[in-house]
Amino acid sequence: IDAGLVGWLNSCSDGTHLYLCPRGSIGNPNLARVLLSDFETVEHFDLSTASLNSDWGACFVDAAAGHVYYVPQTGNYAMRVSTSSFQLSGIDSFDMSAYGSGYKTGYLDGFVAGGYAYYAPYGNANALHGTALRIDTSDSIPNLLTGCCSGYRPPPGTRTRSS
Repeated sequence: IDAGLVGWLNSCSDGTHLYLCPRGSIGNPNLARVLLSDFETVEHFDLSTASLNSDWGACFVDAAAGHVYYVPQTGNYAMRVSTSSFQLSGIDSFDMSAYGSGYKTGYLDGFVAGGYAYYAPYGNANALHGTALRIDTSDSIPNLLTGCCSGYRPPPGTRTRSS
C-alpha cells in the first residue's frame, strides 16, 4: 500500500474504504484508510499531533452515522473519525480516565447497535478487567454512559443513563 506506513493491529471496512488501526507503541502514529476500488489510493494523517498516538486494537464502522470508531488497546482516549472528513479535524475523542480507574485502558473490540457504541473489555499492563463500555453515538462528542460486568459499580460522579 505504502512502504512508509507499517505497524497495524487490525482493520475494518465500510465497503468503500479499508480503515487501518495503527500500533503507536512501535512508532506508527498514522491513521490510514485505503480506497477498496483501486487498493492504491491511501489517505493518512498523524495522530501524535493530537496526543492520540496509541495502540488502536480494533475499529468498527457506524455506516448510518458516517463514523469509524477506534478501540484503544492502550491509552486513555476513545476516538471516532468521520468517514466524510477523514482528517485530524474530523476526530471526536474523549479521555476515558476522567471516569475512574476502571475505564483507563485495555479494550479489545467493539460494535455499534441501537444508537450506542460498545467496547469489549480486556485489560492493561497492570491487570485484566471486565468493564464493558457503552457510548451514546448521537452526541457530537461521544460521552460514556455506562459500564457493566464483573460486579461493576459506577465511580462517584460518573454520568450514567439506563436505556
